[in-house]
Amino acid sequence: MTPDRSDSDEELDPPLHGLPDATTVPGPVTNIGVLAHHIGSVVHQEIRRRDVLDATELPRDALLLAPYVEVDDWSEGRTAGTAFLAPGGTSGVLLVIARRGCGSSTFVRRLCADHASTATAILDLEPDWDAPSVSRLPLEPQRVYILELKNPGTDLPGSGFLDRLAAFGEQLLAGGSRLIVTFTEQLWESVDGWQHPQVPVVHLRAAPDPQRLVEEHLRSRKHPAAIAYVRTATARALLRGMNAVEATRAVETVIRQWGSAPTGSEQQAVLSWLPPLAGRRRSSAPPPEQGFDQELAARIESALGDWRIELDRLFNEAATGPGSSSLSLRLRCLLVSLVVHRTAPAHTIDQDALALETALVRASPGGSHGEPTVATLFSGQGLRSRLAALSAQVDPYDQVVFDRSGYTEAVLVYVWDNFPQIRSVLLDWLVRLPVRNRTAANPAARALAELILRHKDIDRLDESRRIAVEAGRTALLAEVTGRVLADEHMRRGVWQLMTAWAKSQNGPGQAVIDICRPVLLAPGSRPGDRRLAMTRLRHLAQHAENGLRGRLLALLDDLAAEERTLPLLVGEVDTWLTRDRPGHLGTLSLLALLKVRQEGESGPWLLSTPAPLPERLLTRGLAELLGNFRDHPEAVPRAAGWLHPVPEGEGLDQVLDCLAAALSASAEADPSMHLMSALTEADSDPGRLRNLLFQRMLAGTPQGGHPEWGGRPAVQPAEDQPVYGP
Repeated sequence: MTPDRSDSDEELDPPLHGLPDATTVPGPVTNIGVLAHHIGSVVHQEIRRRDVLDATELPRDALLLAPYVEVDDWSEGRTAGTAFLAPGGTSGVLLVIARRGCGSSTFVRRLCADHASTATAILDLEPDWDAPSVSRLPLEPQRVYILELKNPGTDLPGSGFLDRLAAFGEQLLAGGSRLIVTFTEQLWESVDGWQHPQVPVVHLRAAPDPQRLVEEHLRSRKHPAAIAYVRTATARALLRGMNAVEATRAVETVIRQWGSAPTGSEQQAVLSWLPPLAGRRRSSAPPPEQGFDQELAARIESALGDWRIELDRLFNEAATGPGSSSLSLRLRCLLVSLVVHRTAPAHTIDQDALALETALVRASPGGSHGEPTVATLFSGQGLRSRLAALSAQVDPYDQVVFDRSGYTEAVLVYVWDNFPQIRSVLLDWLVRLPVRNRTAANPAARALAELILRHKDIDRLDESRRIAVEAGRTALLAEVTGRVLADEHMRRGVWQLMTAWAKSQNGPGQAVIDICRPVLLAPGSRPGDRRLAMTRLRHLAQHAENGLRGRLLALLDDLAAEERTLPLLVGEVDTWLTRDRPGHLGTLSLLALLKVRQEGESGPWLLSTPAPLPERLLTRGLAELLGNFRDHPEAVPRAAGWLHPVPEGEGLDQVLDCLAAALSASAEADPSMHLMSALTEADSDPGRLRNLLFQRMLAGTPQGGHPEWGGRPAVQPAEDQPVYGP
C-alpha cells in the first residue's frame, strides 16, 4: 500500500534523511576557503534544522481566494510591505504591530500572496517556545516566514531578541528569504520605541469595515443570498462597530440561522419573544426582494443582537411588588439551566438549576440565602409555573423547548460579564453537570465553548482543564477544546495551551489524544493542523505517564491503517532519527508502521519501492526498537509478522536482510533470541524461518560468530565500527 505522495505532508516538510540530493554531483575544489565556507554553511544549516520551529506552507492560491477587505489605514503598511518583499529589498525582517481584532493575520498573508516572489514558499511558523529565541528560527533559502506573536506568557519580546532578530535578517536576506513578525500592541509595549535602520516597523490600528467584511465572507462561503438579510437597517446597526474577529463571528451566526430557519408555530414563538435590541427600534428593510423571508430576517437580527435591555430588566436588583420584573435567585438559576440545556426533560433542567443554586449558596457563607430544603421548595412556585414565567415551552410529556435565536447565548454571556464573582462557581457547575444521555451532544460542552469563544479567553479553557481533571471529566474537556480549536482566531492559542498540557506529567493526557484524533484522521483536516497535532503527541509521549502509551499506540495504529496519514508516521520516524529529538513517539510510530503491508502483496510496506525510509534509517530504527523490546513488547511479535506470511523468493530475502542488519547492530543477543523464539511459535514449519534468519545473521557477522553465542572466536570491532550483535 503506497501512499499518494502528491497529496501528503511530505510536500510541506520533507524528511531530511541527512543525505544530499542523489542528483547532486560535486564539482572540483579550486578554492579551499570557499570549500570551508560552504562546509560551515551546510553544518550550520543542519544544526539549525534540528530544533527550529515547525513551519506549515500556506498555498498562495488559497491565500488569494480568502475573503479580504482593504482598509485605507493599511496603505502605508502595504507600501512598506511591498518594498520589503521586492527582490531588491534591503531588509530581511519586517515587524507589524497591530491592535487585537484588526485583521493583521489576513493583512500579512495577503501581502505575501500578492507581492512575494513566485519562486519563494510562504511558511507559517508555530511559536512553540517558552520565550522568543532567534536560534529557534529556521534559515532556508527562498522562503517567506510569517511569525505571529500574541501570547503574553510565551511571546513577550525583549530588546535583546529584537537586536538579534535584526542581525538574523541579514542572513535571511543573503539566502533570498524574508521574515514578517506580528506583535499585538500589548506585547509591543514592553519594547515600544525600539528602532533599527534595517528593520522596518508597520502599525495597523483600524479594522476593515464590518459590513463589507461580513458580505465578503458570505460570498466566499457560498451564501450570497444571505447578504440581503444583513443589509436591513437593524442588521446594519448591529454590525456597526465590530472588529474583524467579531464580524467573522457574526458570519457564523448568520449562516447558522440560515440553515436552521423555523417554520409554522415556532416562527410565531420566535417573533413574539423578540424584545427591543439594545435600545434600537426594529426597522424594516427597504422594499424586500421577491422571496425575502421576514421571519428569517427577524431571527438573524435576534441572533446578532445582545438583548441587553431585556436582560438588564430580568437581572435588576431583586425587588418585590406587582411591577417588579427582576428574577429571584431560584428563577435566575432556572434560566441559566434552561439556556444551557435548551431542550431537555423538565425535571433534568430543574435538578441542574437546584444544583447551581446550592453551589452559589455554599459559596456565600453567612449570606441572606439559605441552602434550599424540601420545605422551601414545596412552599414556592411549581416547576411548570416557573418555566412558564420564563416563556419556556413544555409539552404534555414534560419535555422543555427553549431555543431562542441569540437569546440563549446572550443570557450566559450576560451573567458571566455582569457577575464576575460567580464565574468560578458557574464554571465548576458546568464542568460537573451529569452526563445523562451519552448519545446526544453534551450541553455543558456547547455552553463552555460559547463562553470561551465569545470572550476569546484562553485562560478559562485552562481553568476548565483544571476542574475537568479533578472531576474526571477529560471527555468533556476534549469536546470543549475541539469546539474552540475550530475557531480560526483561537486555534493558535489552543495549540499553545495543548503544548503545556502535553508536557505536564499530571496533565489531561487522554484529552490531548482525544483532541488530536479527529484532527489527524478527518479527511478534511488541514496538513498544518495535522502537523501541530503530531507535535503535541510527541510532547505527550515524552512526558506522560506510561499508562497513556497504549492509547497513543492505538491512535498511531489507526493512522497506519489510512493511506493518506502514513506520511505523518514516516515523518515522525525521520524526525526522531535525523534531528536527534527524543524518540518516544518515533519508536511508537515505527511500531505502528511495522503492521502495514504492501497493497496486493504480502511484504512489509516499509520495504516497498520507492522506499518510505532510507535503508540506513530503517535499520537504525529497527535496531533501537528491538534493542528496547522490554519497553516495547509489541516490537518482537510485529517484527516476526514481517516474515511469517512472506513466501520464498526475493521478498523473503529482502526481509531477512533487513532484520539481520538491524539485529546485528545490537550489542546484546536477547532481541535476536526473543525474535527467533517468536518465529518458531508462529511458523507452520518449526524452525524454518528461525534458521534462515540465523544463517543470514551469521553470514553478515565478522568471523561468523557472536560473543554471546559461542562458536568461532569473535573479533573485537575497531573503534569506528559498529558493535555487531546477533
